Amino acid sequence: MNYTDKSVAVSTIPKLCANGTYDFTHPLQRSSGQWNKQQKSELIDSLYRNFHIDAVSLAKDGKKFYVIDGIQRLSTIRDFANGSLRLSANLKELPDGESIAGKTFEELSDEQKDYFNTRNIATVQMTDYTDEELREVFRRKNNGKPLTAAQKNSVKYTPELYRTICEVTNLDQVNEKGKPVKNFWNRVVTKGIRKNSEDRNLVMQSLMLIDKDMQDADGLKCGFLAVDINNYIDIFQSYVQEEQDKLIGRIKEASEELDKQFGLLEQEIKENRKAIKKAQEGENTSEFERNIQIAKGRLKSVKKLTIPMLVAGMSSAIANKTDVSDYMNNAYQLFDFLADMQHRTKDEREMIILKYDINNTEDLDKTLVFGMKYYKYYNTSGTASRDNVNGRWKVFKSFYKK
Repeated sequence: MNYTDKSVAVSTIPKLCANGTYDFTHPLQRSSGQWNKQQKSELIDSLYRNFHIDAVSLAKDGKKFYVIDGIQRLSTIRDFANGSLRLSANLKELPDGESIAGKTFEELSDEQKDYFNTRNIATVQMTDYTDEELREVFRRKNNGKPLTAAQKNSVKYTPELYRTICEVTNLDQVNEKGKPVKNFWNRVVTKGIRKNSEDRNLVMQSLMLIDKDMQDADGLKCGFLAVDINNYIDIFQSYVQEEQDKLIGRIKEASEELDKQFGLLEQEIKENRKAIKKAQEGENTSEFERNIQIAKGRLKSVKKLTIPMLVAGMSSAIANKTDVSDYMNNAYQLFDFLADMQHRTKDEREMIILKYDINNTEDLDKTLVFGMKYYKYYNTSGTASRDNVNGRWKVFKSFYKK
C-alpha cells in the first residue's frame, strides 16, 4: 500500500461529491447522517477558526476515490455549501467579532463566503492496496470505538453489493438543487437506525423473506440474528449476478410502490389540514382532525421490526398480482392497532391481551386478529429469533394471499 497526503479546496467538495469522484458507498464506511446539528456546525466553525481537522482517508480506484474515513466531514461541508444546512444558533462569536451562528451559507456575508471557499482540508489518498489492507486500516482507525453488529459485518459486503443497497434505500436522495427528497426508506429509517448502520441489515432481511432458497415448510429457515444476516450476505453474494439483480429488483419495485402509498398518506394529511383552515368559524372539524391523526399514526407505526415485513410483503403482493391497495389497507389496519397500543398504559395493553383468545378468531374483528397475532411476536424478547420473525411474517403473508 502507498499513500499521498494532499490538501483539497473546500470549494471543490460539493462538485466532487455530486459527480461521484468521492464515492460514499464503500461498505467499510458508515453512511452520512451520523452527526447531529451541533456536531456539523462545529465542523464549519472549526474551518473559520483554523482549528485542526483530521484528514479524510480516501482509497483511489481509477478516477474515483472511496471514502474510508471522513464521510461525515465531507457531507457536512457539501450540505453547508449547497444551502441545506443551517448552522446551530449556539455557536460563539468568531475572533473577528462576526458571527455565523444560525445561518445558512447564503445568509453569510460576502467576506465570510469567500473565506469559507479559500479553506482546505487534508486528505490521505491510498493506492496499490488490497481489500485486506483496507479492512485492517478500518479496524485500526476504529480500534477502541464500539461498533454495532451491522457495522462489524460491513467487511463482508463487496463494494458492488453495498453500492446496490445504497441505491435501494437512497437515504441521501436530493433533487437537482441539492435539496433532500423524501422516499420510502428515508421516511422510515430513523436517525438511530442510520447511526447504527442498520439500514443495510433491513434490506438484507427483506431479501431473506422473498428468497425462496431461504424458505422451508415452516417459513424462513433462520431468524434475523447477527449470525443469520452474516451467513445470508455470503449466500446472496454466491448467487449469479442475474439472480442477485432479480431479487434486488423486487425490493426496489416494492420500495417504489411503498413510496407512492406513503406519499398518498402525506397528501391526505395536507388536504385535511387545508380543509380545517377553510372551515367556517364554529364548523365541526373533528373528522378532519381524526383523519390527520390516523394518517400520522400509520406513518409513525412503521418501526424497525416492521420495515422488512412491509417491504417483503409488498414485493410478494406484486408478484402474486394482489391489489396493492388491498395489501396496504390490511397493513394500515395493523398500524392502527399498533398505534392504539402504543398510546395505552402497560396495564391496559395487558388487559387487552388477556381479554381475547387469538386462537378462536371467528367472532373477532379482522383488525384485532391481525393486531393481536402480530403483537404477540412484536412486543416480546428475542424478536430476532426464528419463531418471532416467522410469527410476524405470517401476519404479513396473510395480507397478500388471495
